Amino acid sequence: MRRSHRIALALLLLPLALAASADGLQVGDRAPRVATELASGKVLAAGHLEGKVVLQ
Repeated sequence: MRRSHRIALALLLLPLALAASADGLQVGDRAPRVATELASGKVLAAGHLEGKVVLQ
């Protein structure tokens, strides 16, 4: 039973892993321009993080 769960999980996660590697970004590349609204209502844009270390 556990083996079938592991196989099913691997098959579900495989497309996510492939999509993550297909974006073509490399270490040192400029981040794409993105912005998101935080729960507090403030907008966080990638430009505000320029020069700061960001972990993915």
